[in-house]
Amino acid sequence: MGRTTGDIKSIQTGGAVFDNEKNNSVMTVAVKNNAFAKYAKPGYWNDPDMLVTGNQGLTVEEQKAHFALWCIMTAPLILGNDPRNMSDDEKKIILNKEAIAINQDPTEQGRRIKVEGKAEIWAKKLANGNYAVLLLNRDAGENKEITLDWTDLDLKGNKKIRDVYEQKDIGTYKNKFSKTVAPHASLFLMITSK
Repeated sequence: MGRTTGDIKSIQTGGAVFDNEKNNSVMTVAVKNNAFAKYAKPGYWNDPDMLVTGNQGLTVEEQKAHFALWCIMTAPLILGNDPRNMSDDEKKIILNKEAIAINQDPTEQGRRIKVEGKAEIWAKKLANGNYAVLLLNRDAGENKEITLDWTDLDLKGNKKIRDVYEQKDIGTYKNKFSKTVAPHASLFLMITSK
């Protein structure tokens, strides 16, 4: 693995920040790492820095988005905190077996595929043909409706959708899926392509 970015601001440097214009927020680091996606493959993976989970300054929703991004980007899942001091919600995030399986799937580094203002979609194609998808709202104050069209993934027809964090099936949708996402929050999905 090789580092692609500088350090994310952490508790040692005044507390983590989810999104700002500086180079040390979770999102500025994720976007920088995204630029190197084409180089990632089995034998070499990009490293956008350790996770700033735990008591580092992020809300639970921001931590969920952060962990999901690192899973989609096939980034090393190295904790930058003391796991003995994590809340149950935080432990639930980092111990999610479905999320970890997405991270460990060796097909590619997922990438940002769509940007509409502060609404983004990130996706990773998995070895079995399914897609891990993150609907992400970077806006700090407003809900955003985010729509994933199957054409964004070169898919068509009916697709099953599963919520990775809730570990439950949402339903079957034809041609697209839309959801309103809260500020600095996300929806981590598995799209079954067959």
